[in-house]
Amino acid sequence: MESINWDDHRAFILERIMQYGTTDDWKIIRKVLDLKDLKHAATQANDLDDFSLSFLSLFLKIPREQFRCYIKKQSKTPFWTY
Repeated sequence: MESINWDDHRAFILERIMQYGTTDDWKIIRKVLDLKDLKHAATQANDLDDFSLSFLSLFLKIPREQFRCYIKKQSKTPFWTY
């Protein structure tokens, strides 16, 4: 953990922890970031799966419509249209 450069790779690290992190990972994030920074990083994430998006929306008390990844998913047209 000491060798990680948080400033250069913050968005990538947070996005991965939001999707695949364990409880211990979340404890580390809470030590490193305050809630305001965590909310900003979560809403600006480009790609979160539906489960992670729902969890973060509930945990951070932010509507799903305010997440960038949710807006991007809504604006994509499906590959197959029937």
